[in-house]
Amino acid sequence: MQITGTLSFPPSGAPRRVERVEVTVRDITELGGPAATVARVELPGLDVPPDGLNLPFSIDVELEGNRTYAVRAHADRNGSRAVEVGDLVTTEAHVVPSGGDRTLIVPLHPVPG
Repeated sequence: MQITGTLSFPPSGAPRRVERVEVTVRDITELGGPAATVARVELPGLDVPPDGLNLPFSIDVELEGNRTYAVRAHADRNGSRAVEVGDLVTTEAHVVPSGGDRTLIVPLHPVPG
């Protein structure tokens, strides 16, 4: 199955370089437990214009009907793979619909410092 969507990079007033973007699908069924990653895609680095950017993505994943899944994203400014000040991340759960259209809008927010 395929999940598609758009990563929404907010305006910043200045151009920004992002070295890598990782989109993951996680199983969030168990409350309070760790969310297992069931699919991952890495997008190449890109320049984000001052007025923001809408970046399409797609990810192939096997989903079980009795589980709940969410999409997370991390736009890594320096390529370290660690979440650091200035990176852009999701700040809420973007739950994958259990049926029908699986297209999501995923806003990213800067990590404050």
